[in-house]
Amino acid sequence: MFLHDPKFQHLVKYLQGSSCMNQGDMARAAVEKAETCIIMTNKNASDPVTIDHKNILQGLAMKKYC
Repeated sequence: MFLHDPKFQHLVKYLQGSSCMNQGDMARAAVEKAETCIIMTNKNASDPVTIDHKNILQGLAMKKYC
């Protein structure tokens, strides 16, 4: 809900990419300074189980990076 709230527009940064496993992308996103990271996914993916596994791995990679 807060993603569409104008009060938070200056606080939310959207980055497009395919992997959170790249340390360069983590640095670009300033993950270590973020209070919250949200991994958005395609809810209409043809293989939702694989996408879920990928998102879990990306979340763990972000946690390890920090």
